[in-house]
Amino acid sequence: MAKLRFRKIKSENLIAWMATLVSICALGTTAYQTYILKQQQHAAVWPRLELLHGWRVNGEDSYYRLNLRNTGVGPAIIRRVTILYAGDTLRDFAHLAQAVAAKHHLPDSLAYQDYQDLLADMVIPQQEEKRLLYLDKEAYVANLGHSTRSNAGDLIQVSVVYESLYGDAWEVTYPQTSHREVD
Repeated sequence: MAKLRFRKIKSENLIAWMATLVSICALGTTAYQTYILKQQQHAAVWPRLELLHGWRVNGEDSYYRLNLRNTGVGPAIIRRVTILYAGDTLRDFAHLAQAVAAKHHLPDSLAYQDYQDLLADMVIPQQEEKRLLYLDKEAYVANLGHSTRSNAGDLIQVSVVYESLYGDAWEVTYPQTSHREVD
């Protein structure tokens, strides 16, 4: 039988190799901690916009409203807003209210509508809600296709692209209220 022979390792060399291994492990741990801290920074200012609507068709008590709410923990910076009504692209919510009135030959009156526009570079603070559109009176609401829940939002489509403070971007759409990350 052959005898196993071990080469004698000097204690100084063993200590040097162990110190090198510990240093490499410490470097890896530091890099991973840096990655985690960066993720925490992004999460600490993560916005989440939601497009919410409500309506009621009940004679003089009829209304339709479309609100934007930031339910995230950081501010949202608006980058782009796209508004479609019955297939036509509109510039802003003021034009949407006017288009509803014009399409159905309704009186264009501020007594029946209220709107607030979203502009590029507008900042929506955390937990803030903005009323984008409010239409009053049955004639407006009935012509939007909101008499039943099954066809709610068929005529109005809205897309909002927004960013966090770190430049991460998302798109929220209405009426599907879907979210997706964008480049």
